[in-house]
Amino acid sequence: MAENLQFKVSSALKNIIGRELITDDFIAVFELVKNAFDAYAKEVRIIFREDKIIIIDDGKGMDYDDLINKWLFLAYSAKREGEEDKGFESNGFKNYRDKIETKKFYAGAKGIGRFSCDRLGDELKLITKRAASNSRTEQLTINWKDFEVDAKEEFINIHVKHETLESVEYSGFKHGTILEISKLNSDWPREKKLELKHSLEKLINPFDLFDGKLHPGEKTFTILIESENDLEQDQLEKLERNKVNGPVQNFIFETLNLKTTQIRTEINESGEYITTELIDRGIPIYKIKEKNKTSPRLSNIKYHLFYLNRAAKINFKKVMGVDSVSFGSVFLYRNGFRVYPFGEEKEDSLGLDRRKQQKVFQLLGTRDLIGRIEIIDESNIFKETSSRDGGLIRTPSYYQLVDIFYEKCLKRLEKYVVSIQWQLEEDKWREDLSVLNNLDTKTKILRLISNLADSKDIVLLDYNKNFLNIIEEKLSEATPEVFENLTKIAAKTNDNSLTQEINKATKEYERFRKAAERTIREEKEEKARVEEELEEKKSENIFLKSIATRDFDQMIGMLHQVGIYAETIDIHLNRLFKKVKNGLHIEAQELSDVLQKIIFENNKILSFARFASKADYKREEQLTKEDLVSFIREYVKNIEENYRVLGLCLEVKGDLNANFIKQFKPIEIMIIVDNFLSNSKKHGARKVEFLFHKISSKELEIRVKDDGKGLDKTIEKPIEIFEKGFTTTAGSGLGLFHVKQILEELNGSISLNPELEKGIEFIIRISQ
Repeated sequence: MAENLQFKVSSALKNIIGRELITDDFIAVFELVKNAFDAYAKEVRIIFREDKIIIIDDGKGMDYDDLINKWLFLAYSAKREGEEDKGFESNGFKNYRDKIETKKFYAGAKGIGRFSCDRLGDELKLITKRAASNSRTEQLTINWKDFEVDAKEEFINIHVKHETLESVEYSGFKHGTILEISKLNSDWPREKKLELKHSLEKLINPFDLFDGKLHPGEKTFTILIESENDLEQDQLEKLERNKVNGPVQNFIFETLNLKTTQIRTEINESGEYITTELIDRGIPIYKIKEKNKTSPRLSNIKYHLFYLNRAAKINFKKVMGVDSVSFGSVFLYRNGFRVYPFGEEKEDSLGLDRRKQQKVFQLLGTRDLIGRIEIIDESNIFKETSSRDGGLIRTPSYYQLVDIFYEKCLKRLEKYVVSIQWQLEEDKWREDLSVLNNLDTKTKILRLISNLADSKDIVLLDYNKNFLNIIEEKLSEATPEVFENLTKIAAKTNDNSLTQEINKATKEYERFRKAAERTIREEKEEKARVEEELEEKKSENIFLKSIATRDFDQMIGMLHQVGIYAETIDIHLNRLFKKVKNGLHIEAQELSDVLQKIIFENNKILSFARFASKADYKREEQLTKEDLVSFIREYVKNIEENYRVLGLCLEVKGDLNANFIKQFKPIEIMIIVDNFLSNSKKHGARKVEFLFHKISSKELEIRVKDDGKGLDKTIEKPIEIFEKGFTTTAGSGLGLFHVKQILEELNGSISLNPELEKGIEFIIRISQ
């Protein structure tokens, strides 16, 4: 005969849904704060006392029935079942109900968040009072250890003490909930409290103010931290953020809004359209709209990314007192509350850094970005893991969310940052667009916008007509591509006035072009005539004639280089002299090696002498076209023994078979290498590394890194070290100036890696 049976629930279940599920103290506090938010609280106070944490909110509170039928009902969620606000329609709740707005969704809805108290301490005293007329103050006292005595004891048989109170010790308490958690499971030193405060800053979406959701001055939801033991130390802190006591607030994003490059991508409430807007340091660049064809289930989602250049990172640290990389990266908010671990330092939940490793210099990673993904999820299609620190459950909707993040937001930001901003090294240090305000860069931006406008699925809503008004620039420097792109944009935006301006400018440009072609043709003819006359003349006193026209800076650079080679010869000769003077025996082989090194350096000086005197000029300054990587590798190999005896080890790494064919003067490449090695030796380096990376078939990157003393900390603007005459040693300040000069002639550039902690690293980029 069949019979009905029931599950028995062990008291050990408390650990499973308590401290074993919520494994992080901060997550436990977050869950309790979110419960207060769901209870319509305007303010939450987190109070630290000796071996006690008290969390007080001014929300709607609970009555006796709520405690029995909701709070003590394990895994039951009135929020999920739609019963949370039932009863608020009665007159008893009228005054409080009139002060609040009806919630569309809740921060927590699993029915187990209350067990976060078990994570924090062994004992809980819950005091609560309903926001209604004639309500009473109820109290529950729970010792979580009672559930751990005997796992065979059933959960329902563990008693929880209930009392009705006449009064409470907390002044000003009218309604809401008080959680007194004692016999804490872990210590809470000052550093941990500050870390909690900094994490709470990011618990509630800090970007809402800039999305127009909150009104300045309106009190919406405030979190306060109180710790009497930290008041004295707080008095010594200048930065409010580094004080334990006080309101939790996030104030950095207003600054970022004005001084960074940002992109906003939004899926509208119906899920039909996606809008994307790119803004660069306060200047709108473009705004587009397209149909949401790939993810029709997604709606009411916003992506907001900030790219931080060097200037923005410095500004961030000044305001926040912490490096941007330590603050976090791309956070995710669901219904206004943060989902962990998205955005945490060293967390790569969206795979940004794994992706960046594939193309280090072409993609953005967590160190470059700060931002958020905000989901308004009324349909509950996104679900958090029960542990609350495992992010979102991986569903098809989640993967669509990430796909749009990459395709419609991040990649468009990268297209602008990498192809435009990163091409101008100086722009990394600017808080405005002054470096981009030139015809070449504006042409690139126009090309980017034109390519977007070319798509039949994209509507160009707006672009910056003032910043991109190339027609008012020098038409003689423009290209036909500029007019083609402007014509496309004018057609896409139905801008008739712009079309008329373009037609007028095109005609003027054609006149400039024809006049320029005629001038060039005449100059070529004149040049050919002069060269023919010069060829017929005798080359008397060639040096005196040539030095009058030779670039004076180049001659100074040569003298500086001769000094480097002479200094190396001097070192070798002094070592021999000391051995002879001290009566030390010198082996024939050792003497032969030293003399060979001296001859090697002396030959370099003779080459410069021949070059400077113009004797055999063509042979010494002859351009060669070959693999630049192989040339540098072989040259370093030839000189590495000379530097090894001086205590400097040379290494060549990276794409050694890059086969980067480039036209260059061998002597100038030797000058570049020798200057780097001379500087490294002066700054106490023991090792110099040359790292080659072929970015593309037309671009080569060379990184030269040493382990010396590095850049002088007193240098405020590192770019100054490439200026003529700049030095922090007894040198002439010409070496790096000469290197920069040669590289620019090679269609190259040089910069510093400012993030290197020890030594120095030069970054060279050479284009075909």
